Amino acid sequence: MSVKVKLGEVINAVETKAFARLANAEGLSFKAAYDAAKLVKRAQAEYDTAMEARNKLVKEHGEPDGDKFSIKPDSEAMSVFVREFAVLLDSEVELDVTPVQLPVPSENKCDLRPIDMVILAPFVKLPG
Repeated sequence: MSVKVKLGEVINAVETKAFARLANAEGLSFKAAYDAAKLVKRAQAEYDTAMEARNKLVKEHGEPDGDKFSIKPDSEAMSVFVREFAVLLDSEVELDVTPVQLPVPSENKCDLRPIDMVILAPFVKLPG
């Protein structure tokens, strides 16, 4: 089984720490905890690859700034960077994982926040 999502959804779940909270959530079954660990590992690999691509774009469109590169916010280079990065964020990725089955609230308390549930929706199965 696999999960197809936009790369931007993976980046959002990593950067907001929603994946970390899922991996450490109380109340998950052993199988769900295992699935969460696999999901986090595979998503982190996608995230790392996306950040490498982003850094290449910054280097390509930016100017040297000490030992790094930067792009001036109101420049044409920033407009080009934003357009190119948006294409990357909108690309579909397939994670070879099983969606994480969340527990039924009345049976087991899952300590994820409501905003985590929104962010994680493409990666989990809700009870019911």
